[in-house]
Amino acid sequence: MRLRTTLLCALLAVTAAASVAAAPPFRRQTAATVEETPLPDGGFARKIVQPRFEFFTLWPDTGTPGEPEEVFLEQVFTISYQSNAEGMPSALETTAWTTKPGGKTRYDTKLWTISDDANEADMLRYGELYRTTQYGCCASENVQRIYDVRNGKLAAVSTVQPGIVEVPNTPVRRIVAYHSMAGVVTPPEAEDAKMAPRLLGIVTLSSRSEILHRVAVMEAGPVVSNTYTEREPFSPELILRVDGKDGDTGTEVALWSAEKNPVPANIRGFRVELTFAGLVDKGPEVVHIPVEKDDFDLENATVPAGLKLVRLR
Repeated sequence: MRLRTTLLCALLAVTAAASVAAAPPFRRQTAATVEETPLPDGGFARKIVQPRFEFFTLWPDTGTPGEPEEVFLEQVFTISYQSNAEGMPSALETTAWTTKPGGKTRYDTKLWTISDDANEADMLRYGELYRTTQYGCCASENVQRIYDVRNGKLAAVSTVQPGIVEVPNTPVRRIVAYHSMAGVVTPPEAEDAKMAPRLLGIVTLSSRSEILHRVAVMEAGPVVSNTYTEREPFSPELILRVDGKDGDTGTEVALWSAEKNPVPANIRGFRVELTFAGLVDKGPEVVHIPVEKDDFDLENATVPAGLKLVRLR
């Protein structure tokens, strides 16, 4: 009996090994190209197409049944620029591929596709978020766009390192971002003739897949010019502070108070701190915005005399 069992186990092992060996390898090829064209007035127009491949594991949301899923990330950067001009514009197309259960090949199902203006891309929060970065030019600031890796939906646009709030042991996250008027791409409100002369930037509160609230940070004084603000419109330092003596402080914080019941009413007890350079002769200006019931609590915000907050959403 023992001999029969040993032979059966050996046969099963050989069969399994043969099955694995018979599986075809996964291959994906995308051409990398470079093109240079002389310009009539001197210099060159250049175009570089640079693919980049990555793999990551998409974990099921905390508390949700499911198995980890391997994802293949296909990224293609198309860089077009002129050698006698500043800046290096780059377009990015990213597609995430998964494997259909029972499929004949690996990575045969498109999860999402993103088309963006971006020079770089990376993962945030242990693979929970995907970030693209469009480089600034000529004193403008880099612009980051942050997406949910589960579905490719836009969560935030920011010119600073975003603040991320984690409700531990749940899938609930909140993202606090700030999009300045100095970004290489400005907020949509820059096109508003009434707002633009006083607008410094937009602070947002988002879930992993959606921008929930938007608030404009504006100068409170009279309009100095129709084309620029009195203060430099560059981004402030952004940090989050959780209430209580043991509360977290930084750009990634944990909101333990909402762990057992992470409904919107319990997304509270922390504040956003924005430190602006301020006027040259007066020093830094600090804005504090509490978060109450999953929203910016503007009534209890602390704002310097020269600034004001205006709700947009």
